[in-house]
Amino acid sequence: MIALMGEVTLRPVASLTALKAVIVVWDLAFIAYPIWLASAHFGAVLVAVFAVVSLVVIVAGTFFGWLGLQMRVEVAPDAVRVYYFKPGPIVIPRDGIAEVRVGPMSRGGNYSPYVVMIDGAARMVLPLTSRTKDQAQQQVERLQEALAEVAPTVR
Repeated sequence: MIALMGEVTLRPVASLTALKAVIVVWDLAFIAYPIWLASAHFGAVLVAVFAVVSLVVIVAGTFFGWLGLQMRVEVAPDAVRVYYFKPGPIVIPRDGIAEVRVGPMSRGGNYSPYVVMIDGAARMVLPLTSRTKDQAQQQVERLQEALAEVAPTVR
């Protein structure tokens, strides 16, 4: 007898350490910009304006970086939830999923798992995107295993 799980979370294959470094460098660069302007003897108004702009850019960059660090796919009994650079998840109902397969992305030459719905529509699962078709096929297998391990809700 196979014990079914309540929920499975899949994370991107690539490490998110590089994204953490980008967030830190982004923040430091925009902190340093108004300081550099002040040291170059620009006017106080210009320095103040760029300080405010830098603060807005730091907050926005950190927020989107945090969303990037939260990338995941949650397979639950009722739905598949895809977290990808949005505060809320993209919800794909379990009862509408017909199959999972690999497909090319429109740009970049990468491959992504697609969830094909019963009505024929396909939705990309972007957090599981990979550079090669073989890696994407491994991601498809992980997603299929997760769908098999989590018991769907019966209505």
